[in-house]
Amino acid sequence: SRSEGRTRLYRFNPRYSFLKELKALLSKALSFYPEDERETLTIVRRRPRRKDKPL
Repeated sequence: SRSEGRTRLYRFNPRYSFLKELKALLSKALSFYPEDERETLTIVRRRPRRKDKPL
């Protein structure tokens, strides 16, 4: 992970031996969600959330 401003960015380690299987598992798990929930789970946030803002 790395910091960009106040946001922490994460990514997969490309040398991880089970990376392909992990990505397949995550995409299969995502396919079981209804379409509207799937869209909310995969939204790319443009701005970070304020630190003390309630969810």
